[in-house]
Amino acid sequence: MSRAGYAIAEIDHLLPQSLFHEHVIDERNFALSCRICNGAKGNVSLLRENENAKDMLTNQRAKLIERAREHIADYMKDYDKNWRRATEILEGVWWKTKP
Repeated sequence: MSRAGYAIAEIDHLLPQSLFHEHVIDERNFALSCRICNGAKGNVSLLRENENAKDMLTNQRAKLIERAREHIADYMKDYDKNWRRATEILEGVWWKTKP
């Protein structure tokens, strides 16, 4: 990672602090993320029913990371759709105001 990349990275918690207090300081719960992806993931629990948090962090951390990536990708699809719509609206207003 470049120095610039490191400067914009944030520490994300695979298992959110608000839901999994006991794993907040476990280094296996940390992942580097950009601000946008960290915000997109938010406080989403990546665990499925009957999965043990400690076991997932210890033995299946890659699976948690993949789930985070999938969640962020889904979030960004909606974000991109909304951004395109907002851009269309703003461009339409802007073009109507040009002489």
